[in-house]
Amino acid sequence: MRSSNLHKTETMKGKLPKQFIIAFFMFACIPVALSTDTLYGGQNITDGQYLISSNGIFELGFFSPNSSTDRFLGIWFKVSTDAVVWVSNRDNPLKTTSGILSIHNNGSLALYDSSERMVWSSSSNTTSIQNGFRPVLQLNDSGNLILKDQTSNSIIWQSFDHPTDTLLAGMKLGKNFKTGSETVLSSWKNSNDPSKGNYICKMDTEGAPEVLIRDKDQIWYRTGMWNGKSFSGITQMTSYGDIFTLSFVWDNDEVWCGFETNSNSTLSRVVMNDAGILQQFFWDPNQQTWNVFWSVPQDECDSYAKCGSFCICQPKIVTSCNCLRGFEGPTAWSMSGYTEGCKRRTPLQCTAKSNGFYELNGVKLPDSKNATVNVNISIEDCQARCLMNCSCLAYSPSDSRGKGSGCVMWNTALVDMKYIDRGPDVLYVKVSLSELVSTEKSLAQNDSLKDADLLVFDMDTLLQATDNFSISNVVGQGGFGTVYKGKLPYGQEIAVKRLSGNSSQGLNEFMNEATLIAKLQHRNLVRLLGYSIQDNERMLIYEFLTNKSLDFFIFDAKKRAILSWRTRLEIVTGIARGLLYLHHDSSFGVLLLEIISGKRNHANQELVTNAWNLWEEQSILKLVDEAVEDTVFATELLRFVHVGLLCVQEFPDDRPSMPSVFMMLSSDNLVLPAPKKPSTWRNIGESTADRPFFESGLISVDHMTITCIEGR
Repeated sequence: MRSSNLHKTETMKGKLPKQFIIAFFMFACIPVALSTDTLYGGQNITDGQYLISSNGIFELGFFSPNSSTDRFLGIWFKVSTDAVVWVSNRDNPLKTTSGILSIHNNGSLALYDSSERMVWSSSSNTTSIQNGFRPVLQLNDSGNLILKDQTSNSIIWQSFDHPTDTLLAGMKLGKNFKTGSETVLSSWKNSNDPSKGNYICKMDTEGAPEVLIRDKDQIWYRTGMWNGKSFSGITQMTSYGDIFTLSFVWDNDEVWCGFETNSNSTLSRVVMNDAGILQQFFWDPNQQTWNVFWSVPQDECDSYAKCGSFCICQPKIVTSCNCLRGFEGPTAWSMSGYTEGCKRRTPLQCTAKSNGFYELNGVKLPDSKNATVNVNISIEDCQARCLMNCSCLAYSPSDSRGKGSGCVMWNTALVDMKYIDRGPDVLYVKVSLSELVSTEKSLAQNDSLKDADLLVFDMDTLLQATDNFSISNVVGQGGFGTVYKGKLPYGQEIAVKRLSGNSSQGLNEFMNEATLIAKLQHRNLVRLLGYSIQDNERMLIYEFLTNKSLDFFIFDAKKRAILSWRTRLEIVTGIARGLLYLHHDSSFGVLLLEIISGKRNHANQELVTNAWNLWEEQSILKLVDEAVEDTVFATELLRFVHVGLLCVQEFPDDRPSMPSVFMMLSSDNLVLPAPKKPSTWRNIGESTADRPFFESGLISVDHMTITCIEGR
């Protein structure tokens, strides 16, 4: 694409057409009003003039990025002028402020510099232009710049078909099989230079379609195949019905993905940045800033083929590569990297009765470029075909919704796999029956912990880290045991929760605790790193936090004054962002009310009842902690309490999802539904006082209690 533009620059440069010069002088005195979204044939835009979409969302004009003095014609969000979403002459900057954008009568846009040299052209297909053609250029509220025929209203050219580094709502990232046209995102070279950088983001159409990020000719990252709801490697990149909808289309004519926001006031963009990171942003009108909704790559395990073939990457504080069941790694792993991958322990026999499959749940599916895809058969037929095919090494449903349907079969090495927290995809790996029989019993006991994506610590490591569980390293008493401070060989400080020998907590309860806590990883909560099970010893290994827990401040009469109103709001939105991808209801609403009021909600639901009564009496300011000395904005308080009350409604179906909660807290433009009267405390969550962990259904993470209620 870049070479094509350069070619046009060289072959089309020269003197401006005579009719253009005449038109320019005729209309040079006609200023382009700042409020217009339309440019008509014969009119021009010069540096300092703009097109503004009808509702003032987007603006088109000339700009210089950051410290650069070069000039470019681009489109940006009017509320955030540094959020440039499209650049016309990205590879051919203007050196002065004398640029002119004009509409040619042949149906194309052209950008000229001060020496009358064409530096960019839309290169529209003019074959469809007929007599009476009246060109008009319009900037829509979607951010799409459209050149069309005013007579027939047919589109001649549009910027959405030629993106730079940004995908907006309504755009398509993909390929048209009929025309061969393809839309890709290409990063800027750097923040001062919008010319094409090293990274491109495109839809890969080999095998099962997936989005790739390439660093020049090398695969940098892939999303994993589409599973009917999201891409298997980035479960966050899915639809949230009340915020935005993700679309994916794959048929004989085209394949593409895109998104639509479900409110005109919701501003969002997906950007391929110059560091190789693909991110989706949402605009926060209150803070006047862009919040990152998701970002990939997320960790080292997202590096393409990090662990080699037949190996799966487990993202944690230290990258861990684990061979698939039935495979083993080379001895070189103990000395260097993991790129050699794993080899099968027991060779497959080309007879159906000699082989079987085991399930690998919560995984980013392998690279599918050489896979066979059939979306029209059942998962049962898929299994039968893979079992009878000597070349088939694994299979998966092409659509993971429900019980799964369709079929993807891998006939070559399985590459680029990663454990995904709460990932919906399952891979069925073919192995010798002898491998299944020998490991069936041991795996039955530990499957839930494997799905939780945690590190496994051996006893020797923990003994060394805690100085043989020295009394001097005791930092407190946790539920059912003692907590020790320790340090791993590479410097990571940890807290080891060692269950007491007479603990009533069984293996299932221990596994449930580890699994649930792992699902609540967030920077405001203590982080669970892994676990250890050896004989009768059961231990949970956490990240060690030197700071006190949140309730140390909130519920202390003197110390809670340290938490200003602004700090409390930041804590609430921070926790909400951390819980975005939990699809369970939670007592987040209770936590929110506790942070605002500085009071603990007891078993009689006194705080929730008081908040509801004050809401009904329109006296909600009385709920604010008296220790707060800085200014409390009534509109912010009303919104936060409103959200809190929505979260504690009686029926789970009435409560908003965590992504919705985050958007409600972040934007004052969203219209919130009226809260319904809270039910009894037992319907929302219960006090953990004097009740065992496994009976209450609550987990206490750094003394912040969050209810995990299944079945929304």
